[in-house]
Amino acid sequence: MATGQMAEKNPFNHRKKILSVYVWDIDGNKVLAKLDGFHTIAVVLLDFSPDSQHLFTCGNDDKNTFAVYDWRSGSILYAGPVSRGKVNGITWKNPHEYMTCGNDHVKIWNNGRGRQCRIDGKSTGMYSCVSAKSIYITGSGDGGIYNWIG
Repeated sequence: MATGQMAEKNPFNHRKKILSVYVWDIDGNKVLAKLDGFHTIAVVLLDFSPDSQHLFTCGNDDKNTFAVYDWRSGSILYAGPVSRGKVNGITWKNPHEYMTCGNDHVKIWNNGRGRQCRIDGKSTGMYSCVSAKSIYITGSGDGGIYNWIG
C-alpha cells in the first residue's frame, strides 16, 4: 500500500513544502520505502503497476505533475506534467503502459510519454478508468462509457 501527504494550507507561508510518499508493508505495519523530493502541495493519486515494481504518483500542483518510481530503489523513472485540469484516475495495462483520465484529458502513456486521446476530434471529461486486457475503459460525467485501444 502507498500513501501520500498534503501540505498545510497557510496563506502566509509562500515556501513550497516537499512532500513524501510512503510504501507500506500492511501486514507488518512497517514503512518499506519513503520517496522524497518531488511533489509539493498534495499527492492526490497513487497506483502500483501490475507487477508491483513501479508506483505512479500524481501531485496537485498547477500542472498535476506525475512521477513513476522504481519504489524499491527510490529512483524516478519518468516525470512530467499530466494536465492543467484535475486528474481523476490512473490505470495500468502493463509495467510500461498506463492511462490517466481527468476533467480535460484522456492520455495513454508509454514509458513516460503521453498521447492525448480524443472523441470525435475533441477531448471530454472522464471520471474513472480501468484496464481490461488489451483495452482501456473510461466513464464520463454524463454516464457514457468509452473503449480505448492503446
